[in-house]
Amino acid sequence: MKADWEKLLQNKRFRNTRSSIIDNDARNHFDNDYSRIILSPHFRRLQDKAQVFPYDDSDFVRTRLTHSIEVSCFARSLGLAVEKRLYELKELPEKSLGYIPSLLSTAGLLHDIGNPPFGHFGETCIQDFFTHSEILDDLNEEEKNDFLKFEGNPQTLRILRKLGPAIDEYSYNLTFPTLSSIIKYPHSSISGNKQASTKSSEKKFGYFQAEKDDFQIISDSLGLGNKRHPLVFLLEAADDIAYSVSDIEDGCKKGIITEKTLRDNIDKNLLGSEKENEHKVLDEYKNKIPKDHPADFILLIQYYRIRSQSSLIVAAVDCFINNYERIINGEFDEDLVLASDAANIRKLFKKLAKNNFNHPTVLKRELAGQAALKFHLKYFTDSLFSESKDDTRTIPGKFNALVSKNYEFINNKFEKYGNEKYKKLLLITDFISGMTDTYAIKLFHELSGIAPF
Repeated sequence: MKADWEKLLQNKRFRNTRSSIIDNDARNHFDNDYSRIILSPHFRRLQDKAQVFPYDDSDFVRTRLTHSIEVSCFARSLGLAVEKRLYELKELPEKSLGYIPSLLSTAGLLHDIGNPPFGHFGETCIQDFFTHSEILDDLNEEEKNDFLKFEGNPQTLRILRKLGPAIDEYSYNLTFPTLSSIIKYPHSSISGNKQASTKSSEKKFGYFQAEKDDFQIISDSLGLGNKRHPLVFLLEAADDIAYSVSDIEDGCKKGIITEKTLRDNIDKNLLGSEKENEHKVLDEYKNKIPKDHPADFILLIQYYRIRSQSSLIVAAVDCFINNYERIINGEFDEDLVLASDAANIRKLFKKLAKNNFNHPTVLKRELAGQAALKFHLKYFTDSLFSESKDDTRTIPGKFNALVSKNYEFINNKFEKYGNEKYKKLLLITDFISGMTDTYAIKLFHELSGIAPF
């Protein structure tokens, strides 16, 4: 089966773009998407959403923003390499050259834009709130599970389709291929979320019921048959490469991961000659660093990061090309890096990462975040369903008046979903998941009367 890349990379949007065409503008349509996102408020908010470590005074440790920029960089590199190979195989038309790396660099910026404050733990807090609430009782099963299994992935699609700072219902009005590239899980909250599944695309879900029709239009227009866009595998690989290796560097900078920890994990997680080679490489490079250098281990781990990232990129490209026909046919449904020759390196860094996530600064941030999100979810949800929500003399009225007017306007004006209660609950998750880490904590302190310490 030959892929229809012209269809997969077509310049189609939910409405025709209003952008002015400048005679000497050499950008392609995915470059246009890139500009829209990198200049957007949703992207800027990522600077105050933690990648792993919170509120760090150091300018070294990564935020969700710098992580996304790194993913964009790796995704573009993967795209350039794959595009070259596909063109040589006569799979890609010449007029489409440049499209794949441009699309993937944009997708890299986008992939975490729907994450709530406090990352995956924030998702868990939202899920727990609705699990222990009776407010979902009269919703249908898919509507209920949108909240019970709340995810940053469908929230990303929702932001890109509806919540951007636009004067109409088209938000950022990105191209269908760009939107499709961030739908890692082309399933609803019922058909997805199969943790025991061997299929990577079924582990979570990719769209809320409010965006179900949009998802179907995108899938049908690109001829995907409700399967992943082929470039999703490369975006997922770029994300894996960025967070698995770069997060370890942050842990080393903070003194959580030592040289002994690194070498011990190489022993436990790499095999035979591969293990011996990794030790040899580290020793050879370490001998080049002056013994009295104040940052000797940081230089060593930076070198190891660069070397590992290069190996992972090469392996991911080879794996994509080697499984190309299966990917196009929808038969390949695995994690690209874990299916590659560099799987053991990926597993090594995954083991090392546990040292970061168990660090007291991370645990304290998550516990503080849980208190803040639980408070916000309870009081803002109660206020929205209160009979006195429009009376600012009452407590529900005061809380309701603090809900973002932008989200409220979009919910009332542009959200066409038929169930009004479901729409109101979306307004709450839109508002709260859109908060930054600092804003969520600060607002909690202001509204609860509990002073920070």
